[in-house]
Amino acid sequence: MNGDWVKRTAIIVVLLFACVLTVTASTEQGVVAHEFGEVIVDFGNRNVTWTTVNFDECPTAMDSLDCICERNGYLYSVDKNGSVVEIDNVYSVPGGSTWNLWVVELGKTEWVKMSAPYSVSVTDCPVLSWAYCDSNGEPTVAVDQFGRSIYGYDQVHRVVSLAPSITEVVSSIRATDLLVGVDRHSDYPVEIVKMRDEGELITVGDYGTALFEEILRAKPDMVLCDELQYNHVQIANRLKSSGVESVILCTEETFEDIIDNVYIVGIVLGRSNDANIKINQIEKETLKIISLIERLKNSDNGGVMIVLGLNASPFVAGSHTYVGDVVARLLGKNAFEDLDGWLPINRELVLKNNPSKIIVLTTAYKATQFEYNDMLSILPGDWRSTDAYKSGEIYMMCENAGDMMQRPGLRVTQLMGLLGRILHPEVFHLSIMPKYIGDDYESLLV
Repeated sequence: MNGDWVKRTAIIVVLLFACVLTVTASTEQGVVAHEFGEVIVDFGNRNVTWTTVNFDECPTAMDSLDCICERNGYLYSVDKNGSVVEIDNVYSVPGGSTWNLWVVELGKTEWVKMSAPYSVSVTDCPVLSWAYCDSNGEPTVAVDQFGRSIYGYDQVHRVVSLAPSITEVVSSIRATDLLVGVDRHSDYPVEIVKMRDEGELITVGDYGTALFEEILRAKPDMVLCDELQYNHVQIANRLKSSGVESVILCTEETFEDIIDNVYIVGIVLGRSNDANIKINQIEKETLKIISLIERLKNSDNGGVMIVLGLNASPFVAGSHTYVGDVVARLLGKNAFEDLDGWLPINRELVLKNNPSKIIVLTTAYKATQFEYNDMLSILPGDWRSTDAYKSGEIYMMCENAGDMMQRPGLRVTQLMGLLGRILHPEVFHLSIMPKYIGDDYESLLV
């Protein structure tokens, strides 16, 4: 009897070991596919319907379209080439917007457009979108910077934000009531400061060095992170094992990034209606500002240098930066648009590019005439040879205005209003624009 027991035990051990080897080998070879995924019908302008499907039941892309249309009562039609030509009475228009299948591949973040007859293996694409857009468009954002779908989260009740710009987004869509923790630098709107002072919010560390233990102390069910900070990515990886969800938001370099982040936060927190209201407001205000300066397309307003501090080798904003994108939208010329990102420059390059306007972002000064004069008195000598200095076109952004320029977020229209007045004062009928701008910057936008 003991011998039989030993044999049975040995057989079980062998079988278990074989199963482990099989699963391990399959995983290493990429054979194991995910069982569920998100299928989207995107009618454009963030008018999105989504559903979770079981890929065992819907193994092909067309099966997934059948599934989402059946669940939502949509009819669709396909031409002889296998292309979708209509969904729910919205028809493809030759030369205009058309229906196409777009996918985000496993572990990726970018949309990839597929060709009919759509033989794509859906098990390799956790997110599929049947999207209605023109030749230059793409579907509405559907994944975070980990390539994970932003849809399908349980109701969120307790949120931690790890970045000031993210905190501003949460507040702007009227979701402040969900916040239980923020980073130390989140200080806008003032409601956030009040909540922290009154003990309603836990401070979970600095922006770049959030503390995992403090985050857990806040007992969140969702943590919003910034991909720019490696510390945030590490924390997001650890949170899953603690049963806490996280979303990694994109580094906001463009206006489109900001809009995407508002949309993502709205979806994840269950405040999509508020998010869309805010997005529409931003787009309307932005269009109003841009329409004022459209007639200046052929004007030459010189180049603007946006600089952090007053070091001999300061960091300036090049292309692919938040403020650089705003300058471009305002039809301004960035004196350092040939650079990529925020980069340090030497004195010779300042003289060579010879900006006609200089905007200094600083935390070392207050918005007073005395401190502005003090700032001018210590300008590097080479800057004094620029057209900006000779014509008195040097501006100091400090206090809340300085924070706003360095925090990509929902105050982008206010930033556009300020920079628009600096770059094109004649459009805004200004005879004098203050050279130092701080906490009272909103009074200049009236």
